Amino acid sequence: MKLWPVANKLAAWQKNTNMKTSLKDWPKVYQKIKYVRGLDEHEKILYARSLAATPDERWQMNETYLRSFGLWGRSALKKFASS
Repeated sequence: MKLWPVANKLAAWQKNTNMKTSLKDWPKVYQKIKYVRGLDEHEKILYARSLAATPDERWQMNETYLRSFGLWGRSALKKFASS
């Protein structure tokens, strides 16, 4: 199975605490995971962005995603409370 050596390299890379990334560094992370099997290119890009982002950036991405569907804020609470 060829996925296992790639997974080992990825796990070793994640343990490297000297490398601090931010969302702008996602192309570097993508280069490291682009040969992982079982994911299409769009999923790999999303995965690379989430791995590269800091916790605050991940929270911001989550808020933006929920707001795009109208599921964030007081109006969202009112929608679910009225049901």
